[in-house]
Amino acid sequence: MILHLKDVLELMEEIAPHNISEAWDNPGLQVGAQDQVIKKIYFALDPTLENLQKAISCGADLLFTHHPLIFRPISHINPEEYPGHVIEKAIKNGISIVCMHTNLDAALNGINTILAELLSLRDVEVLKESETIKGVGIGRIGNLKQAIKLLDFINLLKKTLFVEKLKVVCNETD
Repeated sequence: MILHLKDVLELMEEIAPHNISEAWDNPGLQVGAQDQVIKKIYFALDPTLENLQKAISCGADLLFTHHPLIFRPISHINPEEYPGHVIEKAIKNGISIVCMHTNLDAALNGINTILAELLSLRDVEVLKESETIKGVGIGRIGNLKQAIKLLDFINLLKKTLFVEKLKVVCNETD
């Protein structure tokens, strides 16, 4: 079976429909043609020049990111600055760029749901429900098995997300 970019986009539309994304967001196809054959996909958080180079190096046809390359309409493309240099290099190397941002966060089994599950939250609810699809939306809120101190929760997050540092803003010192 030959996989085209349009097939990837259709599958992602089933998983994380565009209409559940936030109004300010720009998920979906950023660079590329829907009839492009996709044999290898490189996944990254951001569509940076570094991640594009990694996609090129591994022979990927598609750079699939969480964050968009283009958030707002752009008035010009300058290959010496972001996002122009990423767009130019992607086109020159035949690599498409697709992102799924707040729609993947909000999806039924999307990022927000997965984070709630990883933290073993109970009584989970959607923080801001979608106006178009019931049961999905941005954010999840729930309860831990038992109350814990803020520092313990920060350490739980770091361990769960495999990160060394987190920025926390609060009044609590204990």
